[in-house]
Amino acid sequence: MRIRATEIIEQEFDLDAPDGLGGEELERWVKDAMEDFPGPSSFVGVVSRSWEIVR
Repeated sequence: MRIRATEIIEQEFDLDAPDGLGGEELERWVKDAMEDFPGPSSFVGVVSRSWEIVR
């Protein structure tokens, strides 16, 4: 029997945001930074796990 599991994990990243950003401006900056940021993160834990039987 083959089972396929999907896990969603939670990680924390350290980013150095420019001073003075707030609201939507800060959200856009974080979105752009995370697209280019494969850097180090801290594993927090598994948030959810689902599974299904694969036939």
